[in-house]
Amino acid sequence: MSRRKGREWGELLRSLGRAFGDVVAAELAALRDDVARDGKHLGIGVGLVAAAAVLAAWSLGVLTALSVAVLAIWLPVWAAILIVLVVILLVIAILLLVARHHFGRLEGPTNTMHRRWEDHRRWWTERVLTDPISRPALDDEREEP
Repeated sequence: MSRRKGREWGELLRSLGRAFGDVVAAELAALRDDVARDGKHLGIGVGLVAAAAVLAAWSLGVLTALSVAVLAIWLPVWAAILIVLVVILLVIAILLLVARHHFGRLEGPTNTMHRRWEDHRRWWTERVLTDPISRPALDDEREEP
């Protein structure tokens, strides 16, 4: 009888080891997905800043000259220059605000790992380490009325 119990305990420990390995693999996959999401937002933000810089550098000269020439037909030259400058600055400001929004959605690697760790710890506390008799039923364990 004792050999049988020893085998049962051995199988339980192997099963626990496999379950722990599965949990670690799932946590690493979730962490990889979080970092990929942050990388996407970082890439979009950097791309928008680069687009704003390219627009500011290359288009300003040609667009300014053309716009001033057209507006100078109806307005004094100084007024035409001022109007064109304000429009260009507004476009640049809008692009930078959109980029800032994407940068604001970034979660640092330390915060991501801390959030994942807390989620993992909470899962172990609520699902594994509590006494099943005294534990209140969780939402997914409750029966539908």
